[in-house]
Amino acid sequence: MDVSPTSSDPPLSAASAEALVERIAQLGESGAPLAAGLRAAAAESDSYRLAQALRSVASEVERGRPLAEIVAGTTRRLPPHLAGLIDAAQRTGKLGLVLSEWIENRRRARQQWRSVTSALAYPAFTIVLAVVIY
Repeated sequence: MDVSPTSSDPPLSAASAEALVERIAQLGESGAPLAAGLRAAAAESDSYRLAQALRSVASEVERGRPLAEIVAGTTRRLPPHLAGLIDAAQRTGKLGLVLSEWIENRRRARQQWRSVTSALAYPAFTIVLAVVIY
């Protein structure tokens, strides 16, 4: 079953989309066959939608579609530049390393954003409270 944005199924959540890329990165680093590894990851997945997406990507890889094209059409949750990044990583032969770095950068950016919002929450609350009181 296809999980592309044109499918009747809802798109993957941001966390599931990241998990999909993470599985591809792990397989790229290990050097294991991509399609077989994706099917094994789907069998181990707790999320039905993620398992479905993993099986769909495995089927498309077996049909000969480029991974960058598959990931670009898998979900609207992934950044549009990721397909180009995957294409470039495959050409250099460092797919796993590049995708692992991308995932780590996303996690760091999310953590940084949480730090900024938590640092701004108290001053914003104080200003709102002062405006309401005065």
